[in-house]
Amino acid sequence: MKIKYEFINGETVEVEVEDEIGRVIIEMDKREKANNHAETRRHSKLDSSDDKSSWLIEYLEGETFIRCGGKTFRH
Repeated sequence: MKIKYEFINGETVEVEVEDEIGRVIIEMDKREKANNHAETRRHSKLDSSDDKSSWLIEYLEGETFIRCGGKTFRH
């Protein structure tokens, strides 16, 4: 079985491995992708420009308003 590695600089390398090792590598990649996807879904990015995930703090007339996830909180 051939396993293809793609590096961040765009370089790709194919390596010949035994079928059993190839299946283990493929399974580990699937689990890593699923875990990364699950973690991404659970967290809001603070620097996002998306209304549903970004945080915005405004100071108006002596009051503080925090907007997050489409909701506004007054502090």
